[in-house]
Amino acid sequence: MVTRVAATLGLVIMLVIGAIGAPARTSAAGADLVVNGGFEQPMLSPGSFGVFGAIEDWTTAYGAGIELQNAIFVAHGGAQVVELDSHSSSAMYQDIATVPGVSDTVSFWVSPRPGVNAEDNVLSASWDGRLLGTISSGPGGSVTAWTQYAYTVTATSSLTQLQFADAGVSNSLGSLLDDVSVVENEIQYGICTLYDAS
Repeated sequence: MVTRVAATLGLVIMLVIGAIGAPARTSAAGADLVVNGGFEQPMLSPGSFGVFGAIEDWTTAYGAGIELQNAIFVAHGGAQVVELDSHSSSAMYQDIATVPGVSDTVSFWVSPRPGVNAEDNVLSASWDGRLLGTISSGPGGSVTAWTQYAYTVTATSSLTQLQFADAGVSNSLGSLLDDVSVVENEIQYGICTLYDAS
């Protein structure tokens, strides 16, 4: 007669095995690893903009700088957005604390800048030096039109660079970016059931 051993024993064994082989996390799964992903710092006066070499936790990679705007156009969240065709095509990055081998989701929102042509509204995103995607958001209408983009990635080191760059015509008019996040995905553990064949 085959007697079933408590399934909880199998669960405990699998959790122990999984914990031994799983990468050590630096934060809880689901926590946002990006700092100032909504670009609310530094806070500008409503209806104004500025071009900066760096803002909180974001640094210019090349080009004229990071253009921060407050309430010039409707943001996806909060009041402020970034445009990376500031005085010319530019790029910015943030170095993010990651865990090698852990799966993350990179997410961000993009809108075409209202009133400009499709060839201006092109933005690229890169993770750890590898291109995630080039987003052509199309011609701008009369207001912002936000679309979310998300990519599943795996970190290979304890510090990973996330970069955004203007990829359209370099003329001071480009896509708008908001609400950037990097979230660790849940580790899935299996459940086994043991049997006593005696």
